[in-house]
Amino acid sequence: MRTFPKDKLKKADESELVLKKSFENMGVSMQDMMAMITQGTGFGGKGSSVCHFVNLCEDAHDDGLIYMIPPGTTKIKKYEDDDEEVCIKLDGESIQAVHAILESLESSGVTIHSATEGAVLWVNGQAVSGSEKVKLEHGSRVILGHDFVFRCLA
Repeated sequence: MRTFPKDKLKKADESELVLKKSFENMGVSMQDMMAMITQGTGFGGKGSSVCHFVNLCEDAHDDGLIYMIPPGTTKIKKYEDDDEEVCIKLDGESIQAVHAILESLESSGVTIHSATEGAVLWVNGQAVSGSEKVKLEHGSRVILGHDFVFRCLA
């Protein structure tokens, strides 16, 4: 089936609105995003640094999103069309309904732990199982399921 440019443009505009809304829900403006990218100031303005994930895998569907880890608790879960919860959503056979939990606390930094028994989670080449919490440092390599590899930038 052929997709016409006008249809592609409409779909792109709709996707942009959804993306902007999700950033607003995380407390990040487009200005903050651009400052982080162009000036290296981090999310939230000058001197701020919100930890985030960068995708290390080549993915034809990767739209270049930076997965932010805002202060507090963030779920990593399986993507579902009708799910409106603000969290990191990944689409893959090996991703569980709720796969992992990230906790970003000023006092202890960012930690990750498995949310479901059997969820595949590796940090810097070490398997993470059960309720074991692993502290993420700048440059930590995180593998989720069998298809997702990220670098943590703190």
